[in-house]
Amino acid sequence: SGAGHHYVQVADSMCRGGHNENYITAFRNYECARRKYCEKYPQFSRDICNYLVTEYMAIIVAMGKNKVYNQDMIVQIQKFVKKHLFSFLKTKEVPVIMKGSAVVVSVNYRLLNLVYNLVGKMR
Repeated sequence: SGAGHHYVQVADSMCRGGHNENYITAFRNYECARRKYCEKYPQFSRDICNYLVTEYMAIIVAMGKNKVYNQDMIVQIQKFVKKHLFSFLKTKEVPVIMKGSAVVVSVNYRLLNLVYNLVGKMR
């Protein structure tokens, strides 16, 4: 499909704050919207799921900020990332750093936070 997305991290993005109830609500809303829009616009389902992989990784990073880990959500996120990993990896619009992050989170979510913090220190 021709649709794509562009990831921009802003000052008050998910990755900069700690995990809280807002992320649980966002996660539920993302899941509801994904089901609705993938059904209504199946031609965009790959793009929708690719976008959500990046958003779900941001939720994991937010958990690492204040060490509040929602294990149920983590299991669901890892399952989702693993399910859509091949599509995410073969999408040329997805930056290499995001592809690597998706592989890492599918193996061990804590490694994603470690890598995120290391890259942040190198900047």
